[in-house]
Amino acid sequence: MKHLLLIIVAVVCIAVVAGCTDNSRLRDEIDRAGRLADTRPDSAIALLDSLSPAINQADRATRMRYDLMLIKSRDKTYIEHRNDSMIAPVVEYFTDHTDPDLTPLALYYAGRVYSDLGDAPRALDYYQKAVNAIGDDTIKHYGLYKICHSQIAELFMHQHLFNYALNSAIKAVDLSSPETLHWDYEMIACIYYEIGTIDSSLTYYKRAYDSALKNNPAGISRVKQQMASFFYHCGEYSKADSILSTLMTNYPADLKNQVYSTKASNTIKIEGYEAAFPYLKWLADSGNIYGQTYGNGELANYYSYIAEKYDAAEKYDSAAMHLRSYIRGCLIMNVNIREPI
Repeated sequence: MKHLLLIIVAVVCIAVVAGCTDNSRLRDEIDRAGRLADTRPDSAIALLDSLSPAINQADRATRMRYDLMLIKSRDKTYIEHRNDSMIAPVVEYFTDHTDPDLTPLALYYAGRVYSDLGDAPRALDYYQKAVNAIGDDTIKHYGLYKICHSQIAELFMHQHLFNYALNSAIKAVDLSSPETLHWDYEMIACIYYEIGTIDSSLTYYKRAYDSALKNNPAGISRVKQQMASFFYHCGEYSKADSILSTLMTNYPADLKNQVYSTKASNTIKIEGYEAAFPYLKWLADSGNIYGQTYGNGELANYYSYIAEKYDAAEKYDSAAMHLRSYIRGCLIMNVNIREPI
């Protein structure tokens, strides 16, 4: 009987050790997926999917680790978070079982989830909790610390709390990532403009341009578009036009709406509506709600102008059609409707 008891104990110990070993191996693979998500998120998701059958038998710590890395990988592939059903238990677990690496990461991704859900106050709260969890260990978590402040700055900007946004945007400048440094400088430049500190805004736009020129030539077109928009809003239309003339023949496809919007606005100021018509027409027919709304609003102005200039009353029908499309776009975007001028 004594020998039987020893055998049973031995079998149980072997099973426990085997279970611990399996969980340890799983955690190693999960961590590998987490690292992979930084550069190849699609591959990270594929790796995590391959681990899914084993996760059902894993301990809670391993399952929570798995869910966190899956949330991270999906976020990196720009998959929108539609609910908090996965992140909520992850945050609860890593809040109760503090981990110097995973707790701030879980809090950050809670912020990302609630940002996607449109809950800005809760998102801000979690980003700040992530910063607090990092504490004084900012060197080890340098990238996460910077991106938390970048997200905080962006949320404050959307709420027009520009002084708060500026404080976080300055903290978000990531000197360790030269390829994206121009984005950090652009954000600061934009905030300074909104505050009304025009000289500082221009200084940071120039820094953004110099940084893109040196470290990320692919980002130059974006900086140029931002600078052209800056000069346009400052009423310096000739400077905006000079930048746009170098930009119109060379820009990435995903920037076309912004480029055409700035070009149309500036052309209206310099040459009038007729010269801007091709850009406005393209915007009104584009699949982008922002471009469509702006294009239709200005086309309503264009046809009203044509009707008056050439005494062509039938053009008012076209103006009314574009005005209706403009109003519809504003309602979809939930923005204030301005009266055409």
